[in-house]
Amino acid sequence: MSTRDDEQKNAPPARFNRRLIPMALVGLFLAGSLSAIFGDDGYLELGRLRRACRNVQGELDRQEVRNATLARDIQRLQNEPSARERIARERLGYGRDGEVQFLLPRAARSGTDHAPTAARPLGPSALRGNP
Repeated sequence: MSTRDDEQKNAPPARFNRRLIPMALVGLFLAGSLSAIFGDDGYLELGRLRRACRNVQGELDRQEVRNATLARDIQRLQNEPSARERIARERLGYGRDGEVQFLLPRAARSGTDHAPTAARPLGPSALRGNP
């Protein structure tokens, strides 16, 4: 019996045990809650990742629209001679035989009134460099 008496003397009071268990559970709950909110994979990180996902989705949508536009342009250039002619006229300065092209100074192209500075006939001879 002496061992049982010794255990009862060394054991903490029952009131201490009744307080310790709920306090430990509350502590664990608070630690878990803080970790769930502020931790590496917590609620705040989830919000940041959702915003980043929306930004990437918006960029993807813009690129898909641009891709569709470029695909339409490619189709037009492959199938429509008028589209190729428009590009040759606008970007390369080409024209049809017998047309006269007026070259305006850069300021005139932006909207100010200036008289044309040069005129040159267009046609096969203009492409070869002969006036």
